[in-house]
Amino acid sequence: MPFAWYDLSDDPEAHALARDLNLPNPAPTTVLFDDGRALYDPTIAELASALGLTQEASRDRYDLVVVGGGPAGLGAAVNGAAEGMSVVVVEDDCPGGQAGVTTRVDNYLGFPAGLSGADFAHRALAQAKRLGVEWCSAKVATTLLPRLGAHRVVLDGGQAVVGRAVLIATGMTWRRLDAPGAAELVNAGVYYGASAADAKEAAGEDVVVAGSGDAAAVAVLRFAEHARSVTMVVAEPSLSTAALSDRFAQAVAKHPRVTVRCGSQVGEVRGYGRLEKVVLLDAATGGTDPVPASALYVLIGMVPFSDWVRDIVACDEFGFVLTDGEMILRPELMPAAWPLDRPPLLTETSVPGVFAAGDVRAGTVKRISSAIGQGAVAVAAVSHYLDTLADVDEDSES
Repeated sequence: MPFAWYDLSDDPEAHALARDLNLPNPAPTTVLFDDGRALYDPTIAELASALGLTQEASRDRYDLVVVGGGPAGLGAAVNGAAEGMSVVVVEDDCPGGQAGVTTRVDNYLGFPAGLSGADFAHRALAQAKRLGVEWCSAKVATTLLPRLGAHRVVLDGGQAVVGRAVLIATGMTWRRLDAPGAAELVNAGVYYGASAADAKEAAGEDVVVAGSGDAAAVAVLRFAEHARSVTMVVAEPSLSTAALSDRFAQAVAKHPRVTVRCGSQVGEVRGYGRLEKVVLLDAATGGTDPVPASALYVLIGMVPFSDWVRDIVACDEFGFVLTDGEMILRPELMPAAWPLDRPPLLTETSVPGVFAAGDVRAGTVKRISSAIGQGAVAVAAVSHYLDTLADVDEDSES
């Protein structure tokens, strides 16, 4: 959604708006609409509802409930709806998942000039809606209550969405920083992940990026184009031992506005209402070094978003959801024995009728094109599963 941002700290027009609205000091985050409405410190769900970006489930039961609106979830939704299934997507944030905020996608087939992640996400969502897919955004799935032919996905508001089949496509999320002060300053100087837009907003500022992979290096180089200084905090003793490609390692090491702190980690985050300093902890000496910073971007690895089904479907030791043959090879990780005479279908979890696709699934290639393909494969399995349910229903009626 297009919007304009006004910062009360240095914008006279923002001060005038605050006076007109009789906002207190400090003022809450305030969202103004063209029709005169105003929201104060809205939740994501409240904002999405006010913008008309979400809807309530219209059916008592769907053929397929897709939890997660990233590439895998959108791919499954489009394919499922195209096959005549009733489909609803439950998404806690924005369409496209992490892909939706990617600056540029260059390896997606059929787009020789590439496309932005936002363009991909909006195209996919428009296609899904045209085919009849219902989109329930700003809804967080909290648990799954399995029942043959009527699996219940319970949402954070207490309501539930029921599906004959369910696809887990919740992807991954950034690992949280375990350092004093970090939780209190999230979105007030401490951020998880980084985009090109973030880099442009950092003009003339001091930025710290924590992480040692290629994603962190890309963020460092983007910020270095605009920021006054960029400090890259690397846990490994050197860039050569970090999980970093040589190309990015050399680019980071040579950039004049980048300082690399190897063998270090974020020990503490300081600031009163806003980030002011990042305290670096030297792993070898135990010494600390406060570094002035207006922003800290954390890219210290990804974890699967599977906590809501961790005790219901089989997951590996890292939390990735096990499916089909890989699940059968690790029976010790299954919450319960496989209950059917038939083997699990491709992408099917340890609960019949519950499937998984995309980054949350164990043993997969973490790429956009792979996730989209997995969504399509999962729908083929879902279609076969729904046929078996129809056979069961016919047998019970006869």
